[in-house]
Amino acid sequence: MSYDVLKIKNMTFYAFHGNDVKERELGQRYEVDIELKIDITRAIQEDNVKFTVDYKKVYKVVERIVIGRRFNLIETLAHHIADECLRNFNILEIVVRVRKLKPPVEGILDYVETEIVRQKV
Repeated sequence: MSYDVLKIKNMTFYAFHGNDVKERELGQRYEVDIELKIDITRAIQEDNVKFTVDYKKVYKVVERIVIGRRFNLIETLAHHIADECLRNFNILEIVVRVRKLKPPVEGILDYVETEIVRQKV
């Protein structure tokens, strides 16, 4: 089976996730990337968004989860995003990357990122 990939990159949100009490109180910026493996054959043939995944709706799902809930782990956050997208959209596979830009690490680094891959069962 062939598939196409829709990517939504660097969605940025201010949220209150983390295992550290300060992180949950002060919050920080998080970035999220989504890669959706989808079949857009019919959407291309008919040039119609109703036969593909509407990225505006995906963005709203991600926003609702990142801002509306609190998780200790960015891995859990990524899992919930993937699970909700798989349930609500016609997706074969999803890759979710969540970046914490200022992790509570004593050292110099750009960010901490988790990546999960889930498939429709």
